[in-house]
Amino acid sequence: MLAGGKTVLKVSGLCADSASCVIKIYEERQAELICMKVDVSPFHAKGASGRFEYSIEIPDGVLSLVFGKNKYEIWRRASFP
Repeated sequence: MLAGGKTVLKVSGLCADSASCVIKIYEERQAELICMKVDVSPFHAKGASGRFEYSIEIPDGVLSLVFGKNKYEIWRRASFP
């Protein structure tokens, strides 16, 4: 999605373990990629859920968005000839 001329990705999902809840979502920039990480916990706070929705602004120099410690690629910037 382009928002004001910027690339913004909306990522949503659900914890694989339905007993866990999302406690924190963050991103780490590593050269030409951004790594999105989701911390989960088996301990539930009031209103906590295993579902998440997160928007990430992708700077011009970033070519790829990966997910988790295994760095599964979920987005790659298209290259034009």
